[in-house]
Amino acid sequence: MRELLATSKNNQQVFTDVENTNIGLHLLEYPNLLELASEVVENSILEGENVGVELNLGRMVGKTGCVTTTDKDEIVYAKRLQRNSYSRFVKGRELEDTQYVSAVFFQKDYGYLLWSAWCGRLVPTSPDSKGRMKTRAGFWATHALVYDPSIIQPGTERTDRPQI
Repeated sequence: MRELLATSKNNQQVFTDVENTNIGLHLLEYPNLLELASEVVENSILEGENVGVELNLGRMVGKTGCVTTTDKDEIVYAKRLQRNSYSRFVKGRELEDTQYVSAVFFQKDYGYLLWSAWCGRLVPTSPDSKGRMKTRAGFWATHALVYDPSIIQPGTERTDRPQI
């Protein structure tokens, strides 16, 4: 169900649809995410079809689970809850404090739809051959999510790198 979230600095209305977007998945990890995303919207200018915004809110807003990794880190791959693809995880690391909130919006005929949001920096993306935004090649070779069994589908963990 679509609901108005906030209006941007350039008067673009932004809506949520928790059931049909990735935002619902991130709410499992960040329960106050919609309030933070609203603040991002209200302080941003939204232009274009696919928009990624990273905003430093000037205060600690939560923990980020995306960290830089080294060759010394223990890496595993697993599927997060309610996801079909594998993610790269690092064991033995802690979530890191962050002042950043990132959000991804898609332009629709009624305004913008908040597709996803999280506490932490924006993951670098670029368009693929079909114009869809994909994580830039190489990013996940040097970054991983902090390992947390509570967000992983049981039985999907592996040490070899699958197609991500």
